Amino acid sequence: MTQGAPAPDCGTSTRTGAASEMWRDAAVLVALAGVSIAHIGYVYGYSDMSAWIPLIRHAMDPTVFRHDWFVTLHEGFNAPFIWMMAQAGSLLGLEPSFLLLHILERLLLVFAVYTMSRRINPSRLAAMLAAGLAVFAYDWHLGGNTFVAPMTIPHTLAIVPAVFALGFVLGERPIAAAVTTAVTTYIHVLLGVEVALLVLGCTLAFERRRPRSAWTALGSYALLTAPVLIPIALSQWRITGTAALSGREYIGIVGGIRAPWHYRPSTWPLSQYLIFLTYGLAAALAALLVRDRLRTDTQRRASFVLGAILLLCLVGTVFVEWLPSSTILKLQFFRLMVFVRVFGSVYLASYIATWLEERTPVATLVSASVIASAVHPYAFAVSITLAIGWRMARERPLPAWPPTIALLFACLLVTALLLLGSAVLPRGSSIAPGPVRITVLQLEWSAVVGVALVTWWTVQLARHERYERALALGVAVLAVGLLGARLLPRPFTWQRLQAAARGRIQVRVQATDDWGRFCEWIRRHTDQDVVFLTPPYADGFRLRTERAAVIEFKAFAYSEPDTREWRDRLFDITDHVAFAPGANVVEEMRRGYAALTTTAVQAIAVKYGARFVVREQSQELALPVVYESDSYVLYCVDATTC
Repeated sequence: MTQGAPAPDCGTSTRTGAASEMWRDAAVLVALAGVSIAHIGYVYGYSDMSAWIPLIRHAMDPTVFRHDWFVTLHEGFNAPFIWMMAQAGSLLGLEPSFLLLHILERLLLVFAVYTMSRRINPSRLAAMLAAGLAVFAYDWHLGGNTFVAPMTIPHTLAIVPAVFALGFVLGERPIAAAVTTAVTTYIHVLLGVEVALLVLGCTLAFERRRPRSAWTALGSYALLTAPVLIPIALSQWRITGTAALSGREYIGIVGGIRAPWHYRPSTWPLSQYLIFLTYGLAAALAALLVRDRLRTDTQRRASFVLGAILLLCLVGTVFVEWLPSSTILKLQFFRLMVFVRVFGSVYLASYIATWLEERTPVATLVSASVIASAVHPYAFAVSITLAIGWRMARERPLPAWPPTIALLFACLLVTALLLLGSAVLPRGSSIAPGPVRITVLQLEWSAVVGVALVTWWTVQLARHERYERALALGVAVLAVGLLGARLLPRPFTWQRLQAAARGRIQVRVQATDDWGRFCEWIRRHTDQDVVFLTPPYADGFRLRTERAAVIEFKAFAYSEPDTREWRDRLFDITDHVAFAPGANVVEEMRRGYAALTTTAVQAIAVKYGARFVVREQSQELALPVVYESDSYVLYCVDATTC
């Protein structure tokens, strides 16, 4: 070294490199969140949002829906979320508030999965792959509780702080875990309580050397959540002591009629179990194969959390299916299955990262096929089984496989074959939903992942040799793949690109079909205070019209007296039809609602204070017609008040 020349500052260089890596990872995660939103889409008012938005509108303006029995209920389960959105809606408008919240939710979600993965496996590449698998493998769940969706509701929003909480408890930060669990509780009480059981249980089990931190975490959570948990607990105590509704009867209403796909595992098709089991077995096998790359202490905590989730889900099954308990059913322990998939994504990503680190065409192609097929359960079952088998056979001969790994692979192979066998069964069977088919979304994601990984490989080559043309070709093919998958098989035009974007991202309620235009007419031409008798299976009437309805199937109340009221209203307007277990609830509601005579409709309208009746064109009534569209008719119950 030349005399007088300053020595290089290794510490500064290391910090600069770490900061550069952090910003590169952040940029990739932001892009991943953006692709996720663009791919899955966002529709204001979609599905369960149609039940939440009227509650928020009433909180913003008490004169709206003031005669609607459901909207004016004072249940406290999600009162903080409703209050928060009401304040944001008053400042910014409800549509922009939900869009901004949806973007923030997806951004924080990918960062939460990334940080959790880094705590289990230090690999940056594995963490980014884990975030991608978590947000795009959206069919791998039990109980109908999705991890990401084209909407924002309390359940999807609460998942974000919940994942952060699990990451903190894995990283031995019990106070931070307790605080983020409290945030989860304020957004979604039930999910927050479930995550609190996991976090506090793990903390007490592994913080024996630091008992003060464990009890501090417990006290912090109790103190922070007391304002919301104590009133709900007292309310539930009073209801339990006074409601003449048995646990079996409550489960019959909630888990038998309203949403068996959420509450009763015995009603779920076998194919759903096979899909989840395939993902779980592949993840377990991947965890064993990369266990030398995982942090030992963190992995022990992760195993504890996974075991606790499975135990709670077993408790939920036993006390719902065999020993009916309305309290256990309300906790909905099967919501926790979404976190099993998060851990599964981390382990699978850790294993896939070892393939990509080889930087060979074959390993890159195998990785691309596995990730690209993650959006299609049947294709993923084939690709992951073949990929793991190929990799293990390449590393060691079959007779040399350890017994545990060989057994897990055999189970994975059998499950994948059973899943493929279920795909050929007739549509609507109790085993499978029907033949395998590829949707446009799945085709699009396959194109994106395939071309992106090929582009990644060309970048790796370009670091050593001159491959500018190959890199440019990869970027061009990626752009064509994105546009082609969305517009296939139609020719590309700017107008079609705009239409595709508007169809995918809808930031406000749009009247795009006959039902939407029919509701828009009602909103413009009827008084705000009137009550309507509507088909219970027609979603979004309250949302689209801002008018009160006798009942909507989606809008459900969970306390016992309100559950009984919901059931009685549903039975009244569906001619007390018998809802058969496993039958199509929508078709049964349509059949019962169509069977109502004019006299019965008038009696129901008088009972619930309804002035107007909405029916399908085929369901005629001897009442004055106010308005009709191609599919629906609006009747007036009393001609003197029309």
